[in-house]
Amino acid sequence: MTVERSKQMLALEKAKQVLLNAEIERKKKFTSHRVQQFSSGNKEVLKKDDFAEDAGHYLYLLYQEGDRGKILKIVPMFGVCTLDGDLKLRENGVKVISKLTTLLISSNDLEVFLTLFEALTDWFKHEKTFINGYSHACKQLNTLTQKLLGN
Repeated sequence: MTVERSKQMLALEKAKQVLLNAEIERKKKFTSHRVQQFSSGNKEVLKKDDFAEDAGHYLYLLYQEGDRGKILKIVPMFGVCTLDGDLKLRENGVKVISKLTTLLISSNDLEVFLTLFEALTDWFKHEKTFINGYSHACKQLNTLTQKLLGN
């Protein structure tokens, strides 16, 4: 009976893993679709908090797969949103850039760092409100400054 129970438990664990992998793949495709919408000019997608949470990680995966060009193209687009009159766009734009900075900071990719730095400094120069993520973004700006200066 214990052998049968062990087989059942193993089958259950495999089924859970298959479901988890399927959910991860579904989420990746969904985020990919939203990134495509955003890069095509639909900034409204950035108002969705779940997209703002997932986009930084998705872009990091693209970077790991060797797609630096996409990062260099899309980060300035998020940067433009950090200057928008819509508070939600600013907050979520900063969130995506900050998350991506956190994930990429060990890469030592100065060109990407400079792109992230420019987006955050433009936002910082224009922001008049203490928005969600302000403190974290300022810490990221400090970290990027140190990296760009070689420290």
